[in-house]
Amino acid sequence: MKTRTVTVDVDVDIDLDDFDTGDLIDELESRGYICLKNGKPEEDLMMERLQDAAECLMRGDFDEALIHLSRNLGPDFRSLPDLARRSR
Repeated sequence: MKTRTVTVDVDVDIDLDDFDTGDLIDELESRGYICLKNGKPEEDLMMERLQDAAECLMRGDFDEALIHLSRNLGPDFRSLPDLARRSR
C-alpha cells in the first residue's frame, strides 16, 4: 500500500475586531512582545502594571500579582507564576 504526504498552505483573513483586546495582548506578551497603547511611553505602562500588581497584592490575589510582575520583569521571569504555584 502506497502512502502519500500532502502539504497545503492556506492564507486566512482574520478580523481582529472579533477578538477581545485583552486576549490579544496576553497572546502577544506570552510570545515575548511588549504591547504599548499609541502615545503611551513604556515607562507609563510599566508603572500601571506595577500598580495593578500592588492592588492585586492588597486584595490577596497573589497569583494575579505574579502574572503582572512576570509581564513587567521580562522574558526571563515569564515562568514566575508557575514556579510560585509549584512551591506551595
